Amino acid sequence: NESGHLALKSEPQPVDSSLLSGTSQCRTPAKPGTALTFDLTTQINAVFDAAAVGLVVTDSSGSVLAINRTASRIFGVGAEELRGHSIRSLLPGLRAGEVAGHLAQLAATGGPGGCAAMRESTGRRWDQSVFPIELAVTAATIEAGTTYTATVTDITGWKRIDEERHGY
Repeated sequence: NESGHLALKSEPQPVDSSLLSGTSQCRTPAKPGTALTFDLTTQINAVFDAAAVGLVVTDSSGSVLAINRTASRIFGVGAEELRGHSIRSLLPGLRAGEVAGHLAQLAATGGPGGCAAMRESTGRRWDQSVFPIELAVTAATIEAGTTYTATVTDITGWKRIDEERHGY
């Protein structure tokens, strides 16, 4: 949607099914004798934005649908500016003309149990400077098709420490 949050469709459901299906209404005990009602869609958007790692969600062609605050800070660009651009603008290692296939390949080469495998790569900030990142890509199939989520961590500081320790 316009705010850069994931657009989730939800309908109120009983507690058990809402926890499993991702629908909107949940009741969680706040303290004995009380209950806290919250909107699961709002909670998911809050978790997405508060994640300690950068998250970039694309459609199957690699067009950016949403980024979280951490990704915005890492890449130096807002969600509004980036929406609709190719993820290649942030991840120059993706092969030109093969973004969709490369995203699918990265997602398919996950680790044990379907977990995304982190790999070292290169990111590009909006100002065109490049920097080292750890990258994992996962795929999700939804009604509208396949989306990919790139999990990004800026490892510039780690690389600097490693270089100082080993005198590279």
